[in-house]
Amino acid sequence: MPKLTRRRLQSTIIDVCFIALMIFFDQFTKNMAVGHLMDKEPYPIIDGILEFHYLENRGAAFGILQNNRYFFIAASIMILLFILYFYLKIPDQKKYIPLRIVLLLLFAGAFGNNLLDRVLYGYVIDFLYFKSINFPIFNLADCYVV
Repeated sequence: MPKLTRRRLQSTIIDVCFIALMIFFDQFTKNMAVGHLMDKEPYPIIDGILEFHYLENRGAAFGILQNNRYFFIAASIMILLFILYFYLKIPDQKKYIPLRIVLLLLFAGAFGNNLLDRVLYGYVIDFLYFKSINFPIFNLADCYVV
C-alpha cells in the first residue's frame, strides 16, 4: 500500500468528497423521479428520442436476475471492497489520476445503485429512457459505471 503522505491524505479527502457528491446527485435525481414521475405517464424531453420514464428495477442490468435483493447487496459489498483495495494500491502519481477517477465513479455507481437503493427500497429507481433506440431505462449511477 502506498505510504500515507500529507498529499495522499489530501487527495483521499477530495476523492471521498467527490464520491459523496456523485452519490448525492444520483439520489437527488432518483428522489425527483419518485416525486414527479411515479404513477404518471412518461414525460418526453426530446419527443420520440428521450423521455423520463419511472421504473422500479428489482433486477440487475437490463432487468436480469429479478428479485435477488440479498445477492445484489452481497455482490455490491464485495465489489466495493475490491474497488477500495485497488484504490488504496494506486501510487500517488499524476499519471494515475484517470484510473483513480474511474475507480471513484465505479464506487459511486455501485454504492448508489446496488447497495444504497437495494438496502433502503429493495429495488433501484430508473428513469432515463432513450425511446428512439428502445434502450433499457437507466439512471445517473448507471452512467457513472459506464
